[in-house]
Amino acid sequence: MRLFTAIDLPDDIKKRIIEKSEEIAAPGITLVKKEALHITLHFFGEKSETEAEKIKKALEEVSWQIFKVNLYGINTFSPKFIRVIFVALKDGASEVSELYGRLSGMLDAERISYEKEKYVPHITIARVKYANRERLIEFINKYKDYQFGSFDVGSFYLIKSTLTSSGPVYEKLYEFKPRNIF
Repeated sequence: MRLFTAIDLPDDIKKRIIEKSEEIAAPGITLVKKEALHITLHFFGEKSETEAEKIKKALEEVSWQIFKVNLYGINTFSPKFIRVIFVALKDGASEVSELYGRLSGMLDAERISYEKEKYVPHITIARVKYANRERLIEFINKYKDYQFGSFDVGSFYLIKSTLTSSGPVYEKLYEFKPRNIF
């Protein structure tokens, strides 16, 4: 099974994101569905049930505290070659990165493999195969300072991703709540 960890978003924020992202709906652009919006922490790829249980046990041991995230603005990683459009984190990005680091430390200690790329907390809202670049830049500039809202991060999930012809289907396998052992 394909696994990843992620922070879920409140429904009201998902609704705001979808309302804005629908403005760029066009051939060549795949919008992320409302139920699939999240902040990815770790992507594990294909894992067995035994490996999933090992991941769960490792993540249960990580200490962390509830923190607030403020979602602010739409952006892209590369304005010259737009492939991903995302909602950025204004406040809370350092806390998400710290949680990512704590989880990475435990996963590394348990020798659990995961995709290791430079971590940038964000919420992907669209993937671009081809599109009018000027239109995308105009959209990004229009919402670069848009306030999507804030929320308290009080849990994250281990999620199973099943790829289908109509897009990925996510199933929350385990929920992880703060564990304070300082």
